[in-house]
Formats: sequence, C-alpha cells, structure tokens
Amino acid sequence: AENGETLPSGLGDRLAFSLNLSAVSAARERPDPVGKEGLRQARARLTDVTVPQDIAEALIESALRLGILSMRAPGFCLSAARGLAALSGRTIVTDEDARRAAELVYADRMEAWVARLVPEATPLLRLAARCQHLERWSVPRSSFPMDRPGYQFLAGPALPQ
Repeated sequence: AENGETLPSGLGDRLAFSLNLSAVSAARERPDPVGKEGLRQARARLTDVTVPQDIAEALIESALRLGILSMRAPGFCLSAARGLAALSGRTIVTDEDARRAAELVYADRMEAWVARLVPEATPLLRLAARCQHLERWSVPRSSFPMDRPGYQFLAGPALPQ
C-alpha cells in the first residue's frame, strides 16, 4: 500500500482480520509448524468441528460489549475458532480457541474504531485500543465500582482521561 492509503470501511467490515507483512523478510526461512499434511488433515477435520453454545454466545456478547454491531465479526470469530481447533486436531472449539480468535478479529475493529474517532491517534492509543479487550469477559463488571473511575481502574492507565 502507498503511504497513507487505507482500506475502504465497507471492505474492512468484510475481512476477518488484517496482516501487516511489511516487516517480514521473504529471504528468512521459517519453520512450518503445521506442514502440508497437517494442513490437509485440518481441512478435512474442519467440517466436523463444532462450537459449544456457550462459546458462541460469549463471542457474540463480547462483540456487542465492544460496540461491534455487525454480525460479520462474531461469524469471523466462530470460523477462526473452528480453524484453530481443526489445526490442533480437535473437533470441538475450546475457550482458548475462542479467546485467540477474538484477539485476531476484534482487535482490528477496535483499532479502526479509535482511528475513526481520533484520526491523529498516537501509536500508543491505537495499541491500547487493540489490547484493551483481551480477556475482558473474564472480569465480571460487578467486581469493580459501577462508575467511570471504576471502569478506568479496570481498563488501566492507557485510556485518555
């Protein structure tokens, strides 16, 4: 992409996540952790991978709590979680699969949301947006005061005042 070139928002909503490979060198050899045969087996297993109802509901609820109203994002999370399970040799999605999928899919959307609100956002603010939701669902809202300072305590000092 050219400097300053961005993805149209309508197209961005149709992508599960984005990858920036600008720092990746094609000359450097990397190990293939799955291998061609492992990938073939995962593809064959994918049709049998199921998602427990509670995990599917948690991914949808997480999207809503993050202000992600499109149903594409939870759908991408479910697909990514199923792919992770298949790559791991399982036919049932685990909480860890869902967590990793949510990190991949929702982080891009959170950063894009901040960029729309604050076009001149610093790298630190963009990083805070990408990371603020990690494991968020594991902390009950009732575990901290029900006011703005209580939420800022949970979210940490990276949020602007």
